[in-house]
Amino acid sequence: MMEFTQDWFSNNTGNFAECAKYIPSKESFLEIGCFEGRATTWMLANMLSDKGSMVVVDTFEGGVEHEGLDLSELKDRFQQNVDQIIGDNQTLEIIDKPSFYALAELAYLDFYFDFIYVDASHETPDVITDACMAFQLLEPKGVMLFDDYLGGAGVKQAVDAFLETHKDRCKILFVNYQLAIQKV
Repeated sequence: MMEFTQDWFSNNTGNFAECAKYIPSKESFLEIGCFEGRATTWMLANMLSDKGSMVVVDTFEGGVEHEGLDLSELKDRFQQNVDQIIGDNQTLEIIDKPSFYALAELAYLDFYFDFIYVDASHETPDVITDACMAFQLLEPKGVMLFDDYLGGAGVKQAVDAFLETHKDRCKILFVNYQLAIQKV
């Protein structure tokens, strides 16, 4: 049985299902910020192809929004949750380092993704860095979903700046609490 201490995801399953309609291939996913794996397990079970691969980037140390939570077993909890749902032919790689370093490494190694979920740091400089670096890893017609767009902190400001600088390279698919774009 999967174990989650928080549920910041269930209200967003409709957005993920909507994104799935636009993804031309469901073979390679990237998740930036995974916490306990609630979104990860949902994507593995409902979006990623049976033979697909997923890369997850997280320090498992939390951020400002996680102050007061016991994160001592966060990575183990994530791994246990994923182990219960991952398909026999699906692969998952965990990169346990800050997103800036992980995304630079993925770019250097020529990784590209059909779907990218951005939900790591909520600090404006971090979000805009994640957005710009992740966009370079997004396949043409691939979809990128930003969590917490209307959730306060620095996410909306960063995503709006990203959209302004990339307006000719992407189109907005939908905006609600989250925001989804497709690379054109």
